[in-house]
Amino acid sequence: MKKVMGLVVVFILALLAWTHRTAKEQNIVAQPNPVAGVNTQAGRSPLEGVQLTYRPKEPKILPQISINSRTQKVENRLQDHQEVAKKVLRTLAERLQHERDLASSEMVAQTLSIMTIDTDEKVRMQAGSYLMHAMDWKQNPNRAAILQQVSDWLSQAPNIEMLGERQQRSLVADRMELYATLYDNAPSKAEQLLRQSGEGLNQRIMTAAYNFYIRASKQKTN
Repeated sequence: MKKVMGLVVVFILALLAWTHRTAKEQNIVAQPNPVAGVNTQAGRSPLEGVQLTYRPKEPKILPQISINSRTQKVENRLQDHQEVAKKVLRTLAERLQHERDLASSEMVAQTLSIMTIDTDEKVRMQAGSYLMHAMDWKQNPNRAAILQQVSDWLSQAPNIEMLGERQQRSLVADRMELYATLYDNAPSKAEQLLRQSGEGLNQRIMTAAYNFYIRASKQKTN
């Protein structure tokens, strides 16, 4: 009899432990996705207010893509551009090549394609820097066309739902910086882009960029 009672007690304890563990797991699964960019520490993030939808169970790395010779060539040119841009004194050849790159619609188009894919974070940072320089250079003979190229690219909503949270935030931050640079150089074009963006992720990205970069800058000037 005592042996039977002991087995019953063991069974009840095991059942309670299983119930507690199941409830805890259900509670974890039920937690909502965090709002991207909300900083629980002091200060604000430029991504604050941009609600991202991601699937943590999906692989948090992007699919591998084959780097063809054309893409590799653009990445090499971006690296060269970055190195020359850092120089205080440039040779005549470096200056002319630097300006040709900034005015190249073809290089802008290829660079925008790199910005669409999370290849390497360093490469994407170089790509973003190049595009912002191309838009900011007031003497750029091809500036109007380049501003339109960037505007057309920003008008296409990014397809990032299947990416991990880190990749989503990184790609969204890139788009926000490009939108803010577009607004600095062509405010009417950027405002029209925002009006036509609808009510999706693109609209939230542009609104967040405006609030964090542009409105904050205007408030400081006033």
